[in-house]
Amino acid sequence: MRGTMSKYINSLMQISAASVAMMSSVFAADQTTMNSTPPQMCMVNNMCSSYPMMVNGYNVHMDIGYLLEQFVLTGTDFAIKSSNTLDTPPVAVDILRPKFDVASGLTAELGYYFEHDSWFLNAKFDWVGRKGHRNTTATGTEQIYTFSPVVTDLGYSDFTSVENDQHVHYYALQLDLNRGSWFTKNFAVEPHAGLKAAWIYYNEANTYTGGDAGVNIVNESRTTSFWGLGPDFGVNSEWNFCQDFSLFCDTTVALLCGSSDYHNSANVNGSATNYSSVSDKPIVMSPTARAILGFQYKTALFDNSQALRIRLAVDSAYYWNQYLSFVDANVGNDFAMIGMIVELGWDF
Repeated sequence: MRGTMSKYINSLMQISAASVAMMSSVFAADQTTMNSTPPQMCMVNNMCSSYPMMVNGYNVHMDIGYLLEQFVLTGTDFAIKSSNTLDTPPVAVDILRPKFDVASGLTAELGYYFEHDSWFLNAKFDWVGRKGHRNTTATGTEQIYTFSPVVTDLGYSDFTSVENDQHVHYYALQLDLNRGSWFTKNFAVEPHAGLKAAWIYYNEANTYTGGDAGVNIVNESRTTSFWGLGPDFGVNSEWNFCQDFSLFCDTTVALLCGSSDYHNSANVNGSATNYSSVSDKPIVMSPTARAILGFQYKTALFDNSQALRIRLAVDSAYYWNQYLSFVDANVGNDFAMIGMIVELGWDF
């Protein structure tokens, strides 16, 4: 009995020793694998985040782009041209409003990636500026009638020609905290929220001649300077449909609170005494919305240590309640632009 028990105990000890040796070898192999395998990295189009996180992680996101925009301003009609005097039918009327060529500008972004959960802080700046010109002359029985009260206050209402010049500058700065996430392997969404500031400067100069003015020249100037600051939020989305290629849509809405500094004046022959003017500086609440939709090429570079992006997109933005005209203060007075963006981005 003792012999049998001794053999049984010896067998258990041998099995235990073999098990310990096997576990030690497995543990040693695991340690070797862990020491020899580089840290896991989030490659492009993987499930880690909506942006490719590289081998050692990168910290900075940069974008610079070129804007081509067409301005649209409502509530800025300055005159009408009629086919005949207004009290002599038949009368056909053309509305005269500012006319702009395509404007050019710049856009730039700078972002910082945090280490956890695909959070990053992003600052975006836009600038677009453009001058416009329109010259209209009445012929035959045609007449030009102004909408401006500061001009009619001087005793003139109809003319034979008007020359219109405009100058618009648009600036916007946006600071957002973004959070990237994936719904599927190829579709990412990125909600963001933060603050947005905007400054829109609009200047218009009209020169009226003929008609009631006779040999006189009536000069009108109208200037609006809006600035506002307020909260913004939105969602950026990206759908990868092919290797390194994707469709994207960036949307933002904001409510800006600020002021609109409005000045409108007119004079006859540049006189410092024969003039009329109106000014106002109200507090303004201006809702705004922007959408950018286009194609993106994004790829990793230098052994996955950096990323390159090229974007081509359609851009549209709208600002309500801009107080561009005292006459049409309750009709329109909105600022909009629509155009294209070409953008180059770099993560490192």
